[in-house]
Amino acid sequence: MLVMPVLALLLVPIPRPALHRARQVLVTFTVVGFAADSQLRGYLMDVYGAAPDSATVLGAMANTSTREAAEYLAGSWMTFLLPCVALLATFWAAW
Repeated sequence: MLVMPVLALLLVPIPRPALHRARQVLVTFTVVGFAADSQLRGYLMDVYGAAPDSATVLGAMANTSTREAAEYLAGSWMTFLLPCVALLATFWAAW
């Protein structure tokens, strides 16, 4: 429901190419943002059984350095491969 106002912009006729391109960029990045949010929420619920705004997740984010995050990503990059491919497909479809 939150993305509906942005998708409704697609129904408005826009004669100028520059405004049409701006609308295309706005809608694409809004749709990809919602897709990334849902994938992140699904990952956190699946792997950790925690909501994104839970104390567990927020505490882990606050106490993790960039180096630790890079090590975690290097160790579990295969887990992120399919969601990244899905986000690229979502970007392509929305564009």
